[in-house]
Amino acid sequence: MFGLEPGARAPSVSLKTLDGQTYSIGGGQTGWQLLVFFKTDCPTTAPVMHYVNRIYDTYGDSPDFHVWGISQNPAAETAPLVSWQGIQFPIVLDEDWQASSAYDLVFVPTLLLVDDQGVIRTTHTGLNKAVLNNLSADIAEHLGRPVVKVALPDDGQPVFRPG
Repeated sequence: MFGLEPGARAPSVSLKTLDGQTYSIGGGQTGWQLLVFFKTDCPTTAPVMHYVNRIYDTYGDSPDFHVWGISQNPAAETAPLVSWQGIQFPIVLDEDWQASSAYDLVFVPTLLLVDDQGVIRTTHTGLNKAVLNNLSADIAEHLGRPVVKVALPDDGQPVFRPG
């Protein structure tokens, strides 16, 4: 699917938010990070972002866990999606594909769970409810919290959808 697999070191990249602030994501940051690369015109993006919002709502108050949405689109195309989806987690822009190239991405949406040592623990492309629930379980275990299923079988979304 893409070059960086679990066990690889996550590249550190600096990207700007919709309001122009610069943040570093990836390897070398404090705490675990869930990185979600997406394109606004991908039909799988909307349901994935819904579930990632649930992960953020559940665990995002921890200083040891961060979620970053990484848009491959310009701000003018990304902002409406963020508003429409009610996305609560930070979104950074990868308009020149600097981060996407560093992570050797081929498809979106792609999710990567990076630990506090900068090592990629999990990678997945597309929508897969089992993967999303496993991500939630891994994050909960790391934070010492109860596990919350974020993708329920009867929530109106398919169990799997490719990116």
